[in-house]
Amino acid sequence: MFKHSLCLCLLLSFLLTACTWQSAPTLLIPLDSRPCNAEEVALLARAADQDLRIPDLGLDDLTTPADTDYLWQWLEEQAGDRQNIIIYTNMLLNGGLMASRDPDSYALAPFLDRLDRFIADHETAKITLVTVIPRSLPARQDEVLAPYSKALLSWGANCDRADQRGEPAPDPPATLPRHVASRYEGLFNQTERLIEALQDRQAAGQIDRYLVALDDNTPYCLPRRVLRHTHLDSPINGADEIAAMLMAEGQEQIPLAIHYTDPAISHRVPQYEGQSLDKTVREKAAFLNFTLDPKADCHLVIHNAPQNPTALKKLVERLGDDPYVIADVAKANGGDPSIWPLVSDLPENAINYSGWNTSANAIGTALAALRIEETGGAQADLASYRRLRLSVDQVYLAQLAPGLKKSWRTRGLINAYDEIADDGAKQACEEELNQAFANYAEAVGAPAGSRLYFPWNRVFEVGYREEAPDKQ
Repeated sequence: MFKHSLCLCLLLSFLLTACTWQSAPTLLIPLDSRPCNAEEVALLARAADQDLRIPDLGLDDLTTPADTDYLWQWLEEQAGDRQNIIIYTNMLLNGGLMASRDPDSYALAPFLDRLDRFIADHETAKITLVTVIPRSLPARQDEVLAPYSKALLSWGANCDRADQRGEPAPDPPATLPRHVASRYEGLFNQTERLIEALQDRQAAGQIDRYLVALDDNTPYCLPRRVLRHTHLDSPINGADEIAAMLMAEGQEQIPLAIHYTDPAISHRVPQYEGQSLDKTVREKAAFLNFTLDPKADCHLVIHNAPQNPTALKKLVERLGDDPYVIADVAKANGGDPSIWPLVSDLPENAINYSGWNTSANAIGTALAALRIEETGGAQADLASYRRLRLSVDQVYLAQLAPGLKKSWRTRGLINAYDEIADDGAKQACEEELNQAFANYAEAVGAPAGSRLYFPWNRVFEVGYREEAPDKQ
């Protein structure tokens, strides 16, 4: 009798703990305030029935880092027992992804001290930390590094090659001032120290999970030397898709069939990435607990054949009524414009289309939506997310942006770096953008009142918002 009572008590305790975790909100300090890392993640979280809380948006901008003291205060006020807490160190330490490319933004000692205090005060929380290693290309806003970008990339690649051979780093060439090379290398040395410090805390059980990701990179570069020095054999290739993937994670294994529109070139290394496309596909699938099975009735379609809509059309027709997602990686930063007639008329079993930014971004966001669908996600939110991706990746980036940017540059509304001149120019650009978007809105199923907008003072990406059904 006592044994049965004890078992019952243990079972009830386990169930109570599980329910507590399930009902507790997830706190997210995002990579930055762009929609792909905040608003869009919140939409996927709703689709997955997660209570996600993010600090007020507008935290950072292209040249303005977030107020990290405010972020700490928000985190300390919101955090409670048995909560899932996801923290991007780029935001909490540096003030955002852009700010983390600034070597002067790494005040490691006070950051680690405050982090240790936070961890000690929230021992029952599940804490996940994410660090995105800065890209190898120097920030354009860095007046010291930017004029030497080409030389720094070349020297950094040589340093990485030498390190791989176990040799000391070569001296910078005579055309590259030593103080410039030192500042550039110092950015990655500080990142290395940060990663090592957080690895130590994970090994000591202070944090539950630590993820390290590579932003834009090449096969040989200083970010890859950081990986080698910190013994990271399995980093995440990408950045903007990680939070979406974290919203979709689960224990249930799901069989997945992978299809390429051009399998013969799946081994090629895409632009802005340092590994082959097929390796990235396998890594994203494994992260989300998909098991690869060519006979599975759940599909990832990789469109990697530029200007070949016929190949994509034939491929998806073979899938019949099975659920699938399309990751459009035929070009970087936007979808392939030639496939618009197909993707503008997708059937309901096409769960998502994604052509956002790099191939890693597109694959991760597509698979996140597919996993949420396969585990019973909210159909209305998933449908909204598909409209969002079609509007941003295909309508704006593939169809509208090339012509609009040319016009805006000619008229002085944006500069050569896609930065918007001023508030008046931003308003004019958004008005013209939405006039053009109106011609595509019905095709993607966007409700009346849906709009595109520029989250930052640049036209590199847009956000998408639609009125809730009860407001239409």
